[in-house]
Amino acid sequence: MSYHLKYKITPEEYEDYTVFTAWEAPWQKKAKRKFILNNIFFSALVMAASFIVFRQISPTLKNNNLIQFIVFPFLLFIVVIINYSQVPYRLKSKARKFIKEDDNKHLLEELELELTDKEIIVSNKELRSYQSWTSITKYAVSKKYFFLYVNAENAHLIPKRLLSTQQEIEKFDKFLTEKIPLLSSFRSLNI
Repeated sequence: MSYHLKYKITPEEYEDYTVFTAWEAPWQKKAKRKFILNNIFFSALVMAASFIVFRQISPTLKNNNLIQFIVFPFLLFIVVIINYSQVPYRLKSKARKFIKEDDNKHLLEELELELTDKEIIVSNKELRSYQSWTSITKYAVSKKYFFLYVNAENAHLIPKRLLSTQQEIEKFDKFLTEKIPLLSSFRSLNI
C-alpha cells in the first residue's frame, strides 16, 4: 500500500504548524512550565519595582495592605494569564512574517509526498529526497493535521483536508502508525 499526495500548504496551515510545534505539542509541556515560571518571576519583579516607586511617590500607599496583598497578586495573575494566552498569536504573527520573506516562500510551494511501505519520498520543483520510516522522530495527530517530524522543529505537515472521508483519515492514520517507530508516536492526541 502507498499514498501519493500532491498539495500546497496554505499560510494559515503553516501558522498552525508553527503554533503546534512551538507551543501545543505534548512534548512542549516543560517549555510551557518554564515560560509560566519566567513570566511570573519577571512580572513580579516589574510589579514590585512599580509598587515601590508608587509607595515613594504617594504616602497613602505606605500603609495600604489592600493594595499590597490583594491588588498586587491579582494584577500579577492577570498579567501572566494575558501573556500566556497571547503566545499562539505571537507565534502566528512570526510565522506570517517568516513565510513572506523571499527565502522562505518555497515552504508554500506545491509538494509531492509519496508514502510507501519502504520509505517516504518528498519532491518539489527543485529536489527529491528519500527518507526511511525510522527517520521519523515524532508522530502526532491533531484535529486538522498529521505531523511527521524528522527532527525537533521540522515536520511533514499533512492536512487532513487531503482525505475525503473520516474512514480514509482513519485508514491513513493506521497506515502511518504501522510504519512509524513506536517510540516516535504521540497518537493519543486529539488537539
